[in-house]
Amino acid sequence: MPMNPRLLRPRISGFNPKSVPGLFAWWDFADSSSLTLSGSNITQVLDKSGNNRTASQATGNNQPTLATAARNGRNAAQFDGVNDALDASIGSSQFTAMTVFAVVIADGAGGGSLGRIFDRGFQGSNLQRNNANTALAFTPPWTDATGNATQRSAASSFPLSSWLILGVKYTGGTVTETDILPRINRAASTAGLTGTSAGFSVSQSATLNIGNRSQSDGYDRGWDGKIGELLVYSASLTDAQVVAVETHLAKKWGF
Repeated sequence: MPMNPRLLRPRISGFNPKSVPGLFAWWDFADSSSLTLSGSNITQVLDKSGNNRTASQATGNNQPTLATAARNGRNAAQFDGVNDALDASIGSSQFTAMTVFAVVIADGAGGGSLGRIFDRGFQGSNLQRNNANTALAFTPPWTDATGNATQRSAASSFPLSSWLILGVKYTGGTVTETDILPRINRAASTAGLTGTSAGFSVSQSATLNIGNRSQSDGYDRGWDGKIGELLVYSASLTDAQVVAVETHLAKKWGF
């Protein structure tokens, strides 16, 4: 007797990321009910946080594609590293602290020296792979509209061709080493943590770009790889809350 296909579907925990306070946006490419497709192209992904921050792309050549059964039987979004991007309107939200999680795999270096998982929107904040030193890099939300942002990198911790759960907590305040806490696969990644001036004047943007830099910047920092899930909290989560979210993602994505 054939096996019921529903019994083959990977199980996930009963935990809901919305139970952790401060969930700002949640884009889940494994949830088919959240996606709008044009053929295999992803034209839209809904925000599961309930805050209506839908990410979309109207231009066919800039749309990521659906990667079926990409990890643990679950779908993901495939970005080409060139001009693919999804854009979400986030308004004029100001962040004084932030925690982000991403389930990703980098297939290649992507655009330029920095492949962006997300970019701008949060006062110039971004999450990326620094291809120069194979590092997870994060630029925190910068509340001064004319100041220089500061990146923090966990050196030699972001390999190609490996699925990873990324987590970064920004505690707020002055940008020092202890204010930005990167995590790779549920473990603190502080070895080689360095800070460098990003060297640009940060301006508030009402649009967050997933998988690239903004179109006004030429879509020139493309993410070459897959994104399974992306969660953004407008708060510095407690250690217990971080563990809860990461444990849920690990069970869901088969880590």
